[in-house]
Amino acid sequence: MPGESTSESDKLTEKEINRLIAISSMKSLSDRDQDKTDAYSIISDLLNIIDDEKVLGAADVILSRLGNFPGRALLRNRFGESNKVPSFLKLETLSREIENSVFDDDRKIQLTDFQYKFYTSLKRKISQCFCTYIGRKVVHTRHGFDR
Repeated sequence: MPGESTSESDKLTEKEINRLIAISSMKSLSDRDQDKTDAYSIISDLLNIIDDEKVLGAADVILSRLGNFPGRALLRNRFGESNKVPSFLKLETLSREIENSVFDDDRKIQLTDFQYKFYTSLKRKISQCFCTYIGRKVVHTRHGFDR
C-alpha cells in the first residue's frame, strides 16, 4: 500500500483526508493548469502519507481526470487496482481513457491530456493547410494560373 505516517501527531483525521480528496477532485476538473498541478500534488502527497484504499481509489480517478494515464498505470502496478471506486466513477475513468485514445490500425494508443491536445492541434493545422493548398490548386487551375 502507499506510504505510512511517521508519528501519531502527523496523522490526518478522516475529515481532513476527505477534505483533501474533495479539493483535489474539484481541482482536477478545472481548466486551469495551476489547479490541475495542485490536484496532482495533493493526491500524490496523500498517497505518500496515507495507507488507505479510499485514497488509492481517489488517486486512480483523479489521475484519470488529469489525463495522467502513465501515472495511473504506475499507481496500479505498484499498489493494485482499488475496489473502492464507485461504478459511476469507473465509467468516468473509462470514458476518459477512450476520449484520450487514438486508434491506429488495430492498436489503441493512449495519450496524456497534453499529448492529445497536441495531436488534435496538429491534425487541425494539417487539415487547414491541406484545404488551403487544394483550394489554391483549384483556383489556379480554373483561372489558367497553373503553370
